[in-house]
Amino acid sequence: MRAVIMLVHWVLIAFVYSSSDTIASTKTETYPLDYGAVFSTQDACDGWARERLADIKRIESFVCLPRPAYRN
Repeated sequence: MRAVIMLVHWVLIAFVYSSSDTIASTKTETYPLDYGAVFSTQDACDGWARERLADIKRIESFVCLPRPAYRN
């Protein structure tokens, strides 16, 4: 029988300003976008986002969320 070890990685979600014809789930002018970046710690995720996303005007905010990652 195999043991399954549950690991957690952190995923970056950015909230992007939308065009006027887009209806968002969070605010009327923004929508969440899975940035596609995965990090081993929350600090690594936050640091990378602060460094790389600060100058992008379409990004309203961001959040780093834990997501389970399984390894057999």
